[in-house]
Amino acid sequence: MGGAGGSATDYGTVTLVAGGTLVGTGLLATVWYLRRRNRPYRL
Repeated sequence: MGGAGGSATDYGTVTLVAGGTLVGTGLLATVWYLRRRNRPYRL
């Protein structure tokens, strides 16, 4: 019962770079959000 994603086997350089960019962006956004949330408010 696999979907179309299970049949894709062509992992070119562009696909790997795009995936790595998405993962890296997600990690940076998570770190930024958590640091921003834990910082005390200074006026």
